[in-house]
Amino acid sequence: MVCIYCKNKTSVSNSRSSVKTNTTWRRRVCKVCSSIFTTREIVDLESSLMVSATSKHLEPFLRDKILVSIYSCLTHKTTAITDAISLSNTVISSIISDNTKGMISSNDIFEITYSTLKRFDEPASVYYRAHHRAN
Repeated sequence: MVCIYCKNKTSVSNSRSSVKTNTTWRRRVCKVCSSIFTTREIVDLESSLMVSATSKHLEPFLRDKILVSIYSCLTHKTTAITDAISLSNTVISSIISDNTKGMISSNDIFEITYSTLKRFDEPASVYYRAHHRAN
C-alpha cells in the first residue's frame, strides 16, 4: 500500500484480525516520510454476496442499505448513529455466518434485521416492520 500523504511505499507495523466482524486492522508506517496511519480491510460484500428480490432479479448486497434502514428506526435515540453502526455490523455478521452460497433473499435480510432490532429496541423493531416490508 502507498502512503496517503506522500504516495511512497509503506510497511505494516501492527495488524489485528477480528473474527466477529471479519475485518483486519493494520497500522502502517511510510518508509519515506515516516507518517503513521491505520487501514481496515473488510470483505467486499457488494461483489461477493447477491440479494434475490421478489421480482426474481439479483442485485448486489449493499451494506449501506441496512445501515440507513436501521438508523431510520433509531432516530428517537441520542445514540442513533453509533447504535445503527453496531446493529448493522451484527446483522451483516449474522448474514455472512449463515450464508454459504453467496446469495440471500431480501426476505431473509428483513427477518434477520427485524429480530436483531427487536432484541435491542422494541419500538425500533415495530417501526422497522411497519416501514420496511418483507418481500
